[in-house]
Amino acid sequence: MDKYLPKLEVKAESVSTAASYRFVFDEGWAIFTINDATGEFMVTSDWGNMSYRWTVGCQGKHEDGSNVTMHEFLREVGPDYVLGKCASEGVKFLDRVIDSKATRKEVIDAVRERNRETERLSEKIDDDFRLLDFDSTEGFAESINSLPLGPLRDLISWPGEYLKQEESPRWQIFSEALLPFFFGFLRKQAVVKP
Repeated sequence: MDKYLPKLEVKAESVSTAASYRFVFDEGWAIFTINDATGEFMVTSDWGNMSYRWTVGCQGKHEDGSNVTMHEFLREVGPDYVLGKCASEGVKFLDRVIDSKATRKEVIDAVRERNRETERLSEKIDDDFRLLDFDSTEGFAESINSLPLGPLRDLISWPGEYLKQEESPRWQIFSEALLPFFFGFLRKQAVVKP
Protein backbone atom coordinates (compact mmCIF):
# COMPACT_ATOMS: atom_id res chain seq x y z
CA MET A 1 0.00 0.00 0.00
CA ASP A 2 2.82 2.43 0.86
CA LYS A 3 4.26 2.14 -2.64
CA TYR A 4 1.19 3.99 -3.99
CA LEU A 5 1.51 6.92 -1.62
CA PRO A 6 3.35 9.92 -3.03
CA LYS A 7 6.44 11.07 -1.22
CA LEU A 8 5.65 14.52 0.09
CA GLU A 9 8.54 16.94 0.12
CA VAL A 10 7.99 20.37 1.66
CA LYS A 11 8.95 23.14 -0.78
CA ALA A 12 7.69 26.00 1.34
CA GLU A 13 5.74 26.54 4.51
CA SER A 14 3.95 29.40 6.14
CA VAL A 15 1.70 30.12 9.07
CA SER A 16 -1.15 32.58 8.92
CA THR A 17 -3.87 33.69 11.27
CA ALA A 18 -7.51 33.58 10.29
CA ALA A 19 -10.50 35.37 11.79
CA SER A 20 -13.27 33.07 13.01
CA TYR A 21 -16.78 34.18 13.84
CA ARG A 22 -18.84 31.81 15.99
CA PHE A 23 -22.59 32.13 16.31
CA VAL A 24 -24.99 30.11 18.43
CA PHE A 25 -28.65 30.20 17.38
CA ASP A 26 -31.78 28.70 18.92
CA GLU A 27 -31.62 25.80 16.47
CA GLY A 28 -27.86 25.31 15.99
CA TRP A 29 -24.45 26.89 15.56
CA ALA A 30 -22.08 28.08 12.84
CA ILE A 31 -18.44 29.12 12.57
CA PHE A 32 -17.29 31.28 9.65
CA THR A 33 -13.56 31.56 9.04
CA ILE A 34 -11.88 34.11 6.78
CA ASN A 35 -8.16 34.09 6.12
CA ASP A 36 -6.97 37.28 4.42
CA ALA A 37 -3.45 35.89 3.96
CA THR A 38 -4.51 32.72 2.11
CA GLY A 39 -7.79 33.77 0.47
CA GLU A 40 -9.80 31.09 2.26
CA PHE A 41 -13.42 31.23 3.36
CA MET A 42 -14.88 28.36 5.39
CA VAL A 43 -18.18 27.61 7.04
CA THR A 44 -18.72 24.83 9.54
CA SER A 45 -22.26 24.55 10.87
CA ASP A 46 -25.12 22.35 11.99
CA TRP A 47 -26.59 22.85 8.52
CA GLY A 48 -23.53 21.83 6.52
CA ASN A 49 -19.96 22.81 5.73
CA MET A 50 -18.29 24.47 2.76
CA SER A 51 -15.04 26.12 1.88
CA TYR A 52 -13.44 27.86 -1.04
CA ARG A 53 -10.05 29.43 -1.67
CA TRP A 54 -9.43 32.36 -3.96
CA THR A 55 -5.96 33.26 -5.22
CA VAL A 56 -4.64 36.08 -3.04
CA GLY A 57 -4.45 39.29 -5.02
CA CYS A 58 -7.15 38.38 -7.53
CA GLN A 59 -9.80 40.23 -5.51
CA GLY A 60 -8.55 43.62 -6.68
CA LYS A 61 -6.29 46.45 -5.58
CA HIS A 62 -6.77 49.61 -3.56
CA GLU A 63 -5.69 52.99 -4.94
CA ASP A 64 -2.48 52.71 -2.92
CA GLY A 65 -1.70 49.39 -4.67
CA SER A 66 -2.39 47.15 -1.68
CA ASN A 67 -4.49 44.02 -2.18
CA VAL A 68 -8.19 43.95 -1.34
CA THR A 69 -8.50 41.60 1.66
CA MET A 70 -10.81 38.59 1.74
CA HIS A 71 -12.97 40.43 4.27
CA GLU A 72 -13.38 43.36 1.89
CA PHE A 73 -13.89 41.08 -1.10
CA LEU A 74 -16.59 39.01 0.65
CA ARG A 75 -18.38 42.15 1.84
CA GLU A 76 -18.51 43.28 -1.77
CA VAL A 77 -19.56 40.07 -3.53
CA GLY A 78 -22.16 38.70 -1.12
CA PRO A 79 -23.61 35.25 -0.46
CA ASP A 80 -24.99 34.50 -3.93
CA TYR A 81 -21.55 34.80 -5.52
CA VAL A 82 -19.99 32.53 -2.89
CA LEU A 83 -22.77 29.95 -3.25
CA GLY A 84 -22.30 30.03 -7.00
CA LYS A 85 -18.58 29.38 -6.64
CA CYS A 86 -19.10 26.54 -4.21
CA ALA A 87 -22.01 25.00 -6.14
CA SER A 88 -19.80 24.95 -9.25
CA GLU A 89 -17.38 22.87 -7.19
CA GLY A 90 -20.14 20.38 -6.41
CA VAL A 91 -21.00 21.73 -2.98
CA LYS A 92 -24.72 21.30 -2.45
CA PHE A 93 -26.47 19.29 0.19
CA LEU A 94 -28.78 16.66 -1.29
CA ASP A 95 -30.98 14.15 0.46
CA ARG A 96 -32.05 10.88 -1.10
CA VAL A 97 -35.81 10.65 -0.74
CA ILE A 98 -38.62 8.33 -1.67
CA ASP A 99 -41.98 9.35 -3.13
CA SER A 100 -43.90 6.36 -1.82
CA LYS A 101 -46.77 6.32 -4.34
CA ALA A 102 -44.56 6.89 -7.41
CA THR A 103 -41.90 4.49 -6.14
CA ARG A 104 -44.47 1.77 -5.43
CA LYS A 105 -45.76 2.07 -9.01
CA GLU A 106 -42.22 2.16 -10.40
CA VAL A 107 -41.25 -0.99 -8.52
CA ILE A 108 -44.41 -2.80 -9.63
CA ASP A 109 -43.83 -1.76 -13.26
CA ALA A 110 -40.16 -2.78 -13.12
CA VAL A 111 -40.97 -6.15 -11.58
CA ARG A 112 -43.70 -6.79 -14.16
CA GLU A 113 -41.42 -5.73 -17.03
CA ARG A 114 -38.52 -7.86 -15.85
CA ASN A 115 -40.79 -10.79 -15.07
CA ARG A 116 -43.00 -10.52 -18.18
CA GLU A 117 -42.15 -13.98 -19.47
CA THR A 118 -44.14 -15.61 -16.63
CA GLU A 119 -47.33 -13.74 -17.66
CA ARG A 120 -48.08 -12.89 -14.04
CA LEU A 121 -46.24 -12.20 -10.84
CA SER A 122 -45.47 -15.36 -8.96
CA GLU A 123 -46.95 -15.89 -5.54
CA LYS A 124 -43.47 -15.64 -4.05
CA ILE A 125 -42.99 -12.16 -5.60
CA ASP A 126 -46.46 -11.11 -4.37
CA ASP A 127 -45.61 -12.30 -0.84
CA ASP A 128 -42.21 -10.59 -0.82
CA PHE A 129 -43.65 -7.40 -2.27
CA ARG A 130 -45.76 -7.00 0.87
CA LEU A 131 -42.52 -6.83 2.87
CA LEU A 132 -41.37 -3.62 1.16
CA ASP A 133 -41.64 -0.40 3.18
CA PHE A 134 -42.66 2.52 0.97
CA ASP A 135 -43.16 4.99 3.84
CA SER A 136 -39.58 6.20 4.31
CA THR A 137 -36.32 6.30 2.41
CA GLU A 138 -34.44 4.40 5.10
CA GLY A 139 -37.25 1.87 5.52
CA PHE A 140 -37.41 1.25 1.78
CA ALA A 141 -33.68 0.64 1.44
CA GLU A 142 -33.66 -1.55 4.54
CA SER A 143 -36.67 -3.57 3.40
CA ILE A 144 -35.06 -4.30 0.02
CA ASN A 145 -31.81 -5.30 1.69
CA SER A 146 -33.78 -7.52 4.11
CA LEU A 147 -35.77 -9.34 1.42
CA PRO A 148 -35.22 -13.06 1.44
CA LEU A 149 -33.22 -14.36 -1.49
CA GLY A 150 -35.58 -14.99 -4.34
CA PRO A 151 -37.16 -13.57 -7.47
CA LEU A 152 -38.14 -10.14 -6.12
CA ARG A 153 -34.74 -9.59 -4.48
CA ASP A 154 -33.12 -10.54 -7.78
CA LEU A 155 -35.30 -8.09 -9.70
CA ILE A 156 -34.84 -5.03 -7.45
CA SER A 157 -31.62 -5.63 -5.60
CA TRP A 158 -30.39 -2.02 -5.61
CA PRO A 159 -32.74 0.43 -3.82
CA GLY A 160 -30.86 3.48 -5.09
CA GLU A 161 -32.40 3.21 -8.52
CA TYR A 162 -35.81 4.06 -7.01
CA LEU A 163 -34.69 7.00 -4.92
CA LYS A 164 -34.45 10.57 -6.16
CA GLN A 165 -32.30 13.40 -4.90
CA GLU A 166 -33.76 16.64 -3.62
CA GLU A 167 -32.18 19.71 -2.12
CA SER A 168 -31.90 19.10 1.55
CA PRO A 169 -33.79 21.34 4.00
CA ARG A 170 -30.31 21.89 5.47
CA TRP A 171 -29.21 23.40 2.12
CA GLN A 172 -32.21 25.73 2.16
CA ILE A 173 -31.36 26.95 5.68
CA PHE A 174 -27.68 27.20 4.78
CA SER A 175 -28.16 29.07 1.50
CA GLU A 176 -31.24 31.17 2.23
CA ALA A 177 -30.76 32.04 5.90
CA LEU A 178 -27.29 31.29 7.29
CA LEU A 179 -25.06 32.76 4.56
CA PRO A 180 -27.20 35.91 4.06
CA PHE A 181 -27.16 36.39 7.85
CA PHE A 182 -23.36 36.21 7.96
CA PHE A 183 -22.84 38.51 4.99
CA GLY A 184 -25.17 41.04 6.62
CA PHE A 185 -23.13 40.75 9.80
CA LEU A 186 -19.86 41.06 7.87
CA ARG A 187 -20.98 44.23 6.09
CA LYS A 188 -21.72 45.87 9.44
CA GLN A 189 -18.24 45.12 10.79
CA ALA A 190 -15.23 47.41 10.54
CA VAL A 191 -12.49 46.38 8.14
CA VAL A 192 -10.38 43.71 9.84
CA LYS A 193 -6.67 43.80 9.02
CA PRO A 194 -4.55 40.76 9.91
